[in-house]
Amino acid sequence: MMTEQYIINFYSMHGELFNKDIVIALWKEAADCEYKRSKMYMNAVIENTDIICSEYEGCKGMMMGVRVTSIRNPVYCSNAVEYYDSMRRVILDVKQALRNPYTSISVIETNYFYFEDI
Repeated sequence: MMTEQYIINFYSMHGELFNKDIVIALWKEAADCEYKRSKMYMNAVIENTDIICSEYEGCKGMMMGVRVTSIRNPVYCSNAVEYYDSMRRVILDVKQALRNPYTSISVIETNYFYFEDI
């Protein structure tokens, strides 16, 4: 099935203090709130990342980040625009709770398969 994969990076580049556990808690809270609003839940895989960037970009060597990856399952949500709108609300809620860190979002078209039974 063709669908979209969302890759969201929250970067701790300018002294923002957060970690994976904080992002997990905030994501769950925001996703629960969005589910009550739209009946769409934003499942996610959340992991730590290391960021290497230049001083010209305001970095001091290596920084830390948290990456959230989510794939729209077209079986549960056929409308990509509605899913993106819900995803955007969750991202903005988390970003605001983290006190506005630098954030990037990539949307990638992907061929998605999943297996419920063998």
